[in-house]
Amino acid sequence: MKARFEEWIKQFGRTYKDEVEKARRFKIFKSSARFVDVANAESVQARSSIRFGLNDFSDRNAKEMPGLGALPFGDED
Repeated sequence: MKARFEEWIKQFGRTYKDEVEKARRFKIFKSSARFVDVANAESVQARSSIRFGLNDFSDRNAKEMPGLGALPFGDED
């Protein structure tokens, strides 16, 4: 998961002020990635064409995205 996070950081040009913030963001990212992985597995199993993915907000929690209709995953601080 750490390598996936590092690749995501490069893809979205993320920088963090210190290792503490990076660790906190990684925890949120892991939660987001697990949600995406489970949702995609369920979608495949249901023979649905719906696919989920990580995006620019995958290291943010719902509290940081008011008004965006964010799902409750990634709430860990």
